[in-house]
Amino acid sequence: MHDVAVQLVDWVEQRYPELGVDREAVLFGAATHDIGKVVHVAELSGAGSSHEEAGRELLLARGFGPELARFAGTHGAWQDPAATVEDLLVSTADKIWKNKRVPDLEDLVITRLVRATGREGWAARLAVDELLERIGDGADGRLAFQASFPAPGTGLVEGAEHPVVRFLREIAADVGIDEPELERTVSPGNVDLYGLRCPNVALGDALWRRLRALHHDTGLWPFLSLWSPNEWEWEEQRHAQPRPADSGVLAQIIASQEKTVVESEMGVLTPYARGELFSRKIAHAHQGIWVCLIEADRPSTLPQLLHAPHTPNWGSDGPVPELGYDQHQAVLREWEIRHGAVVYYLACQDALVLEVERPPTDRAEIARVAVEHYAYCFDLDQLIGGPTDVAERQVPSRHWCFWWD
Repeated sequence: MHDVAVQLVDWVEQRYPELGVDREAVLFGAATHDIGKVVHVAELSGAGSSHEEAGRELLLARGFGPELARFAGTHGAWQDPAATVEDLLVSTADKIWKNKRVPDLEDLVITRLVRATGREGWAARLAVDELLERIGDGADGRLAFQASFPAPGTGLVEGAEHPVVRFLREIAADVGIDEPELERTVSPGNVDLYGLRCPNVALGDALWRRLRALHHDTGLWPFLSLWSPNEWEWEEQRHAQPRPADSGVLAQIIASQEKTVVESEMGVLTPYARGELFSRKIAHAHQGIWVCLIEADRPSTLPQLLHAPHTPNWGSDGPVPELGYDQHQAVLREWEIRHGAVVYYLACQDALVLEVERPPTDRAEIARVAVEHYAYCFDLDQLIGGPTDVAERQVPSRHWCFWWD
């Protein structure tokens, strides 16, 4: 974690010297934040926060001042309004060294950067996202090193039901599904995919919202699908570890489709009712729908983890010759940052639906996003129409649907 903190501080000092970050304090906090676990040894391998105050007291007792000892107690309390930028950087290092992304924490860091510089918030958000993607990409090696020194008492009980399967049984029982149909499979990259079949789309939607709210605690991202885990089709010789998403992919896609897409004056903007396109897409789901779960820090990584949507015939002769999984990830990540768009429905071949927290309302932004949608998926002309139709009927809605024929 100390090495990760060094990378964070180096980046902040180079990009945002106005902040005047206390470098030595951050690095001390990173090195000593969990020192209280020598007192509460059970928290080396299990949950608990008793080590936080114990660590602070231990450091104070050995002559360290409160300005340094505090990190042992504050690294888990980053929501505190009194938290300094140094506290937030230590907390971020504590998460990202193992590639765990915490959007609320990242928002606080970005707010401090914007406040100090007055630069645009979305630019800071993209820059921080690229940094954390790059640092998080080295998590496998760091975790492997840690695993070579196991803490006492770790390991699964032989013959015990998998905890995620047990969790899904409990969720099913809560909503009245007494004997749930559950599936679990493993991807070629050794990532587990879980599924719970719901008898109807309405119940599936309710479960998706409940599981999404728990993502911060479980690390499992939910999505709806007509495909069960055991039916999922994996591309051969593909590893499921996501690569960092490149910035600027959307601009490249639009450039590659400039002969097809023309950004013109948009007509009267009459948004679809929420979910109309999605409801039409899965109206034939009379056999129920699957609520699937996969471990993912962010929903934008799902294309690489799940090898979907698979769009080999996208067909561009420009700077983006095809839509690979990393291109899908980059597009989804940019829309997630700008508009809160996250994966809601996914088919392993040709369909994707995003739920959008902040659909654009400004006419210029609606026009921009409509062009992006159409360039990304020009088969929308079979589902909705051209860019103007996309602007009127999809962009302002709460569900963005894409389908590649």
